[in-house]
Amino acid sequence: MAGCGRPISLPHARTRRDDAITRALEALGRSGVPTYALYRPNQPPVLLPELLTTSMVLQALPQ
Repeated sequence: MAGCGRPISLPHARTRRDDAITRALEALGRSGVPTYALYRPNQPPVLLPELLTTSMVLQALPQ
């Protein structure tokens, strides 16, 4: 589904250490969850705040 233009969720609980998740968070400049990132083709990810509102998400989505 990724890359199809539809939102997807990749939930992950940090109850167990996972090196791949740790590296992905570090690449975003984050160290923990929740971390919300909007990925768009050929653009850097857009990081969203930990506390989201509907309007924040809608504003971040491409028109």
